[in-house]
Amino acid sequence: MNRLQLDFQLKLREDRVQFVKDYLKKIPFTPTENELDTIAKYILWGTNAGGLNGRQEGLELETRYKTWDGNRVESLDALIESPTFSETMLRGPHDAPTRFQKEVFSRTQVRQNAPSYIRDALEELWREIDRTELLINFYDLAHEKRKTPPRPTLLNRFTDEAQSSIKAAATKLQPYAYLKLKHRLVELRREQYTYKDYYAEPRLSQPTFSYTDDFEGTFEVDFSVLPIGIPNDTALAKKIFNEDRFPEPNDFTEEDLKAISTLLWEKKELSKRYFDFTNTDHLYELFGMWDDFLEPTVSIYSNMAYFARAAKVYVKLAHLEPYLEDIWKMKVEKKSNQEIVEVINQKYGKKYRPNYISTLYCKKCLTLIAAAAKKHREVLENIFFPENFKKCKDCGRVLLMNEENFVKRSRSSDGFSPRCKNCEKIKRKGRE
Repeated sequence: MNRLQLDFQLKLREDRVQFVKDYLKKIPFTPTENELDTIAKYILWGTNAGGLNGRQEGLELETRYKTWDGNRVESLDALIESPTFSETMLRGPHDAPTRFQKEVFSRTQVRQNAPSYIRDALEELWREIDRTELLINFYDLAHEKRKTPPRPTLLNRFTDEAQSSIKAAATKLQPYAYLKLKHRLVELRREQYTYKDYYAEPRLSQPTFSYTDDFEGTFEVDFSVLPIGIPNDTALAKKIFNEDRFPEPNDFTEEDLKAISTLLWEKKELSKRYFDFTNTDHLYELFGMWDDFLEPTVSIYSNMAYFARAAKVYVKLAHLEPYLEDIWKMKVEKKSNQEIVEVINQKYGKKYRPNYISTLYCKKCLTLIAAAAKKHREVLENIFFPENFKKCKDCGRVLLMNEENFVKRSRSSDGFSPRCKNCEKIKRKGRE
């Protein structure tokens, strides 16, 4: 249990130094080496008169907060910009710790419930997990970091010859490689849950668009893209990825529909890595490196360009309000919240604060773009059934006949208004 009661509400380093001086005189115990190290970091993470903490001044200070690509968050603003951030995550220094119920991963249960194509990938992953764990255990035993031998269930997964080989490898392991293995083991165990999500929760099918050319720069080709894949320059892809509107049944021939059926429902081998346009975390990371997709060296016929094209389609189909579209544009241009809020407040007569820009970007812009990608998939799944669509009386758009697009009306033969919701809204405003 942490005995220290440091006041993290103090931001200035000199205030923290004075607090520590007074605090050390009052505590009834002698701080351990680790506690003294914590106190030192507490002081160094304080800001100087110029608003910089020790790390920003060039000191090597560790932090436990990391982003998706491994880069450490250096400020509260950067943390707030994460789509997964919630103010309910913040706790005061004296608040009781939140209890979390640990989920136990059962291989037996997964073997019973998972589809065969997932089980095969998981078996390979489990072999790597077991070998890494045993290697770490043998290293810990050799360096007296543990006293008990590896658990029997783990040892039983290896032959005597394999155990001897792993034990020999442990004796040659360097400390740095050992630490990397421990981090690797954590990542491998997390990956189990990623696989489990594919069948334990409703997920979209894997895309089937495939390409032979390589991605340019550092952009990898060996992963799947949800929910539909990415467009190429074929006529069918251009019909599917139309940034002006969602697809309509009359857009496609019988041959097109056969190809779409294969695209949507044909089972493909599950790749370990994937990008999901319906996931706001993935969108956040994508738009964070948007400049890379706009480089003049990127060929318009490359997978990287096709990937960017899909992203642009979903941004268009999200129909962001003008102020949200401006926020998105300035965010991908890496403008600061302060620069953005000045433009938005002046242009649209708003009274936003800089921190609220992050909320609008993550909770509004990215959520709407992700919803457009999800709707795109839903439209394509229904494209084989024209009776599931309805043409708006006023604007002429052919939309899925559901409550998202049309107002329910019991007197109508199909149960919906003849006008789409947008046209109904325009009509109501004309009456006012």
